[in-house]
Amino acid sequence: MLRKFGTLEAFEAFKIKHDLPGRGRDVGLDKEGFVQSNLSLRVQSDTFDSHRLVQLATNLMGVGAAEEVMGILNKRHFTEGGVLNDRRMLVEAAVSAGMDGGYVVEFLGSERGVKEVWRALEMVEGMGIQSIPHLVVGGERTVGGAKGVEDIVDAVSRVVEGGGGKGRIFKVLEGIL
Repeated sequence: MLRKFGTLEAFEAFKIKHDLPGRGRDVGLDKEGFVQSNLSLRVQSDTFDSHRLVQLATNLMGVGAAEEVMGILNKRHFTEGGVLNDRRMLVEAAVSAGMDGGYVVEFLGSERGVKEVWRALEMVEGMGIQSIPHLVVGGERTVGGAKGVEDIVDAVSRVVEGGGGKGRIFKVLEGIL
């Protein structure tokens, strides 16, 4: 985080301003997970294969399995220093989520899913999404994940006031993942 914020003080101020420890506790992360010593273990890496793995989990086992894989990858990356393009770690995460390790090894060693993930990434960028986490509300409004509850409630309210989500974003992405 020092690379992103420049100083430890700036990172600490950001955490306080956005109540990151409280929000982390709300989703099951204790305050020890996001201390600088853990975050310093993190290595920037190409995340393309992790996107392909999530795509595979979605296709084979559904969104729930993909969410589980993402949760495992996030924990390993943000609190244990796992590298998101380490094939061994990706396979271990997949197996932990109930996927067949041999199949995952074969998939990641192939070109399957490459075009689809590139297409999805291009579409998402075209929607203005350039960072994670990011929420899509009603299939039409996007909210940066670092936003507070008020911003999320506002986005949901606007979708409801407009007659409910039209699913535009998900319609655009239909069939990709």
